[in-house]
Amino acid sequence: MHWSDEENVLWRYPMPGPGSSSPIVQGNRVYVTCYTGYGERDGEGSPRQLERHVLCLDLTTGLLLWEYTVPQTSSIPTWDSFLTRHGYASASVVAAGETVYAFFDTAGAVALDAEGQQKWLQKSAAGQKTHIWGSASSPLVHDGMLLLTAGPESGAMVALSVKDGSVVWTGPGVEECWGTPVIIDGPGDHDQLILSMKGRIVAFDSFTGRELWSCRGIDDYICPSVVAGDGVVYAIGGRKGRAIAVRTGGKGDVTDSHVLWTADFGSNVPSPVLYEGRLMWVGDDGIAYCLDAATGALLGRRRTGADSVYASAVTAGGALYIVSQQRGTFVLKADKDLSEVARNRFRSDRSVFNATPAVLTDRLLLRSNEYVYCVGTSPTGPEEAKISSR
Repeated sequence: MHWSDEENVLWRYPMPGPGSSSPIVQGNRVYVTCYTGYGERDGEGSPRQLERHVLCLDLTTGLLLWEYTVPQTSSIPTWDSFLTRHGYASASVVAAGETVYAFFDTAGAVALDAEGQQKWLQKSAAGQKTHIWGSASSPLVHDGMLLLTAGPESGAMVALSVKDGSVVWTGPGVEECWGTPVIIDGPGDHDQLILSMKGRIVAFDSFTGRELWSCRGIDDYICPSVVAGDGVVYAIGGRKGRAIAVRTGGKGDVTDSHVLWTADFGSNVPSPVLYEGRLMWVGDDGIAYCLDAATGALLGRRRTGADSVYASAVTAGGALYIVSQQRGTFVLKADKDLSEVARNRFRSDRSVFNATPAVLTDRLLLRSNEYVYCVGTSPTGPEEAKISSR
C-alpha cells in the first residue's frame, strides 16, 4: 500500500497532545490516548498540570465522538532522560464489549462506557513509584479482569475486577519490564500469563497470579513484548540484543528443559512478530531481522534506512510494515529477503511517530504526535471529512 500527504489518506485527526500509544479499533470506533499540560514542548508547564486523555473517533469519518480526561494527582517522573523519547501516554487502551480501559501509571486505571462516561477509576492499585523512563506497558482484559504490568509503579503484575476496579490479585517480582505480557492456554483449568523481564521469563496463573514456571531470560531491562505460537513463547530485548524461544509448560525453573534456542540478535524497544514460521522485527536502529522460529537461525537481515524506530512491526498482505520515528513507513516483503516494497511518508508532519499501526482489512491506522491517520485505497467517507477538526 502506498500513501502520502496527497494519496490514499481517507482522513486525519489532529491530536490535542502527543503520545506514543497505538490506536485500537473496536467496531466502528478508534480509541487512542495522549497527554497535555506538561512535556509537550521540551518540558514546558508544570507536572501538576499534566492531563491524560482518551479519545474516541469514528472509524468511517475520523470525527471525534468523545474525549475523557484524567488529571495527574500524584507524582510523575520529571521531563528528562529517555522519557522525552516517548512521553506520558505510551500505554495503549484495551476494549472489551462496550467498555474501554486505559492505564495511566500513577494516575490510575479507568473504565469508560460507550459514551465516554467513567464507570470506575482505580488510582492506587498499580502503585505510586515512578521511573525516570516513565511507563509503557499496555493493559489486557481476560477472565473478567484487567491485567496491569506495573513494574515501574510497584514491581508487580496487578489484576483488577472489570466490574468495579477492585484488586483481585497481585504477582510480585516484576523487575525492569516495560513490555506487555501474552496470554496462552494453560495445561489445566487456568490460562498462563507470560511476561519477559530483566533476567527471567515468567508464567503466572492468569486467574490467581501464582507463578507457574520461569526460565533464565535476557540479563537487561526489557521493553519488547513477548509473542507466542504453537506452544512456544519468543522474547527479544536488551541493549546488546538477544532472542530466546521457550516451550511453555512445566513447573519451577525450566531453563534446562524447555528453552529451545537462544540467538545473539534482538531489539531494545520494538517487539517482534511471528509470521508463517518466521520471527521478524526491526531494531530501534532501523535494522530488520528474520529468524527461523523453529531453530533461531538467522534467515535475513536488512538495514532499512530508518533513522530510529520505537514502533513494533506488523504484517499485512505478506508485507512487513515498519514505522520509523521521522523517516516514514518502510514496507518490506515478510520473508527472509526483506526486500523493500514501498516507502511512504507524510512530509507535512514533522513530528515523531512512535505508535505501532493498527491493521484492518482494507485500511491502516497510523499515529504521530500530531495526528491519527487512516490510509486506504478506497474512500470510506465524504471528501470534506478527510481532515477532521477538533
